[in-house]
Amino acid sequence: MQPIDLNELFDIESLKISEIVVKQKPSRLDPIADLKRAHVSVDYSPRFGKTKVPFMDFSKGDRNWIDLLITELTTFTSGDRADKIIMLGYASAKRGTGAQQTWEQYVDGLYADKVLARKDYSEAQLKHLPKLIDLLRQGTRLKGCCNLELYNLTNGKTL
Repeated sequence: MQPIDLNELFDIESLKISEIVVKQKPSRLDPIADLKRAHVSVDYSPRFGKTKVPFMDFSKGDRNWIDLLITELTTFTSGDRADKIIMLGYASAKRGTGAQQTWEQYVDGLYADKVLARKDYSEAQLKHLPKLIDLLRQGTRLKGCCNLELYNLTNGKTL
């Protein structure tokens, strides 16, 4: 019996591997470590009330993970200088009055309103969170981390 030549069996040179993206579900314990390990996808279902902007219904574990992430982000201004500069920059998220705010004010507002008061997140409020994570990848604590993705289970789109 002759050994099989794998190069003849498979045309390895013509095989192209495009970008492989590993997505994981949050571990529920340490959001910063999860973001450093792989892309994190958090599923939600939109819930329309009396407004045109839907609220986001998460599973209990995903909601707690988002709350832990926002709690961690409140400490970024007291840490490294690079992270502090990013957090003190103007955010793409506007206040309810339409006025500009810093990323620190954005995170502090989410923390007070959503984490402490346990009110529901809306798409308009949370759509800026992945953008903040992308900016903080240029800082120190999230350097080299992966993306955060908020996945709409109803229409299959991401924020």
